[in-house]
Amino acid sequence: MKISLKKIVLLKQQEQELQDRLEQVREEIRFIESLTEEQLDFYEKRSLNSNIKARDNSKQDSFIQYVKEKLKKQGRSYIWLARQINKSGGSVYGWLSGTRTINEENIRKIEAVLEKGGSND
Repeated sequence: MKISLKKIVLLKQQEQELQDRLEQVREEIRFIESLTEEQLDFYEKRSLNSNIKARDNSKQDSFIQYVKEKLKKQGRSYIWLARQINKSGGSVYGWLSGTRTINEENIRKIEAVLEKGGSND
């Protein structure tokens, strides 16, 4: 039985999306493991409160996808991005995981950094 090329391409895209999601989960695990008990309590409360509202915003979702693609193409991480815009890794991770809403000022900062490629530090 032959599987069409279109179906193979679709399956490859799904595989990549799953691999990307797995990497996000691993990053979140590493981030959470680095938190103190007090930070963890704050993180859990904040995540629960903002998760629903952030997930409903498709404009944010499109921007998040754009950021992830640019970072991947540039071989950069969310930690690198956080340093470039002078924000915490936790904030940027929250934005890219969709648990926090990115305000307009930070969107502009992120776009500027990604467009120029940032510094190599």
